[in-house]
Amino acid sequence: MSDEQIPPIPPVPPVSDESVPNSGKKAGCMVGWLGLLFGISPILIGLTSVVTCGPGANEGNCAAAAAPWLMFFTIPVGFITGIVGIVVYFAAKKKQK
Repeated sequence: MSDEQIPPIPPVPPVSDESVPNSGKKAGCMVGWLGLLFGISPILIGLTSVVTCGPGANEGNCAAAAAPWLMFFTIPVGFITGIVGIVVYFAAKKKQK
């Protein structure tokens, strides 16, 4: 090894929010809609998958018919995610003004 000095690595400049206009509002809208979609996803999965089970489908003989029971978990999580999306949206809107 030689006695040469390794030059220091220059710092990376921070990325400002002003470089991407409306990024907070877009993120807020996306989080809000994804929360809504997550909240109702079990009923959508159940409605589309129950076609394969037949006319007498119930929770006992078709797993797809039991999917809507997952809404006990997904609706509260989707609601909280939607509220976070709304807060992010309005915070970005207020910051923009």
